[in-house]
Amino acid sequence: MAKSKLRRHLVRTTVIAGLAAPLLSHVAIAQEGDDTESVQETITVTGSRIQNSNLTSSSPITNVNAADLTLSNTVNAEQFLNQLPQVIPGFDSTSNNPGIGEATVDLRGLGANRTLVLVNGRRYVTSNQNAGAVDLNTIPAALVERVDILTGGASAVYGSDAVAGVVNFIMKDDFEGLEVSAGYESTEEGDGAIYTAAATMGGNFDSGRGNAVLSIEYTQRESVLQGDRAGSFFTLADNGVAAGLQETGSVNIPSTFALDFDVDYTSILGINAPCSVEGTVDDGTGVCTTDSFGFIFNPSGPGILPFINAGPNTNRYNYAPENYLQIPQERYSMYTNVSYDITENLEAYAQAVFVTSQTEQLLAPTPIFGAITVNLDNPFLAGDTEALAALNAISLGNGGGTLADADGNGVPDATFSAGRRFQETGGRLSDIRNDSFQVNGGLRGSLTDTWSWEAFASFGQAETAVSQTGNISFSAYTAAVADGTANIFQENGLTQDVVDAISVTGIITGQTEQFVASASASGDLFGLTSPAAENPIMVAFGGEYREENLSTRGAGLGPDVRGFNQAPDIFGDFDVKELFVEINAPLVENSPMAEEIT
Repeated sequence: MAKSKLRRHLVRTTVIAGLAAPLLSHVAIAQEGDDTESVQETITVTGSRIQNSNLTSSSPITNVNAADLTLSNTVNAEQFLNQLPQVIPGFDSTSNNPGIGEATVDLRGLGANRTLVLVNGRRYVTSNQNAGAVDLNTIPAALVERVDILTGGASAVYGSDAVAGVVNFIMKDDFEGLEVSAGYESTEEGDGAIYTAAATMGGNFDSGRGNAVLSIEYTQRESVLQGDRAGSFFTLADNGVAAGLQETGSVNIPSTFALDFDVDYTSILGINAPCSVEGTVDDGTGVCTTDSFGFIFNPSGPGILPFINAGPNTNRYNYAPENYLQIPQERYSMYTNVSYDITENLEAYAQAVFVTSQTEQLLAPTPIFGAITVNLDNPFLAGDTEALAALNAISLGNGGGTLADADGNGVPDATFSAGRRFQETGGRLSDIRNDSFQVNGGLRGSLTDTWSWEAFASFGQAETAVSQTGNISFSAYTAAVADGTANIFQENGLTQDVVDAISVTGIITGQTEQFVASASASGDLFGLTSPAAENPIMVAFGGEYREENLSTRGAGLGPDVRGFNQAPDIFGDFDVKELFVEINAPLVENSPMAEEIT
């Protein structure tokens, strides 16, 4: 399926009032401080639990700060991340099929469930539609202070779900003042508009001992269809020819395609095509037959036509234009953070984030290819001599004989494989709502000048509700054909009563929950220092308990339904108990033989 790049222009307006200094940015290598500074800020390196301003990461860390996100008018985090060389685009705003309304990040192409997503250095609740992966739609981009991307050595610290690496979203904190922003962008064609509005406010209280921040954001993204772009209008396939991608389509067409290998349609029915039509084969006698394997019922009726399998006159159905090229979205988010210095060496903090996101998938109308039985007294075939002759030939078989009666109702019938596209039911629309929240709180402080500690607990929940329309009950469809109530022999031939009888709405609901409790401490190892090094040996240790559970329930999407995929009920849970120790020992520093050996 072709994709067309959505080229955009953007306008962004920001009003800022009374802003104070934000938190010091986390960097891979600590920056040299001003000699006049009397207080050394703590610098945390993603990928380590050791808090040390002199710590250098052993793996490269890419840092994306708030200015980068603002200048690119980033609405969803995956927009910017997918431009980085270490990221293979996962699900995003163009992921209509496959896609489940989510946005994910995939480091090094190892899979989104092997890329650990953190918020403020803590695990974030995963979505239930793609277990093990975080939906980035649930992380409000307007509230992000920066993003750290670590692609090596992360599993030693965070576990096996960080094999590909870690993406750590650091949210705004310690904020004073008011910031209001609004953004608009659209494609060069003037469609696919994205509107955003956000407000962040915060301030200190109790003589500066506490700080509170509240931020809210609204996003609306309009849809774009593949049919709106020349580069994505046609269904394309690689047929292994030098000409490259070729236009193709589906044998499931808005009328009906009949397949039956037992019938020689050319000799028995005289279904020929002019030799000037591409996709025909000259049999050596000057008579050209189609290279296909059946016929179609004339969409405007009556009669039958040859099925042209390839070329500019092909009967294959081009399903590409009716798919989303950009999926629509509406999202509300709220984030709050409160911190308070209980004593000079003890701080309490709490954060909460809530996001609700509405997205859609739109696919071409449901295709069905399967065996149907058509009785020869079907009222929609009365007087159609060509169609009846074709069905008689199928009923008799290529060698002739007795007319078949497969359904045993005493009326001759023809059973064959039919391909049909159900335009009457409209496109397959999947309406997806994701609601998620995460709250965490804890205490942190210092024991000495070199030792610090932290203990926190976190709970997150994500709920998904999906409504899928445009599905067809295969048994109801075949029954309506067999009893003569469904006119499948003309395009858009189904009445509303038949459409209502065969249509199925699928419902999928799911929930994931995550609970984490963790405690850790970090400091120097009794001041021990290597004789050839300046910095002491640092150590971090602690423990963590994590519990996760997932449940998904599907209704109306069993094996009889065609359209969207089946959705079986799924339940599962696990818990993890961890103890960890990390040591960073500088052995040689600033020597003639080596700048650093650690």
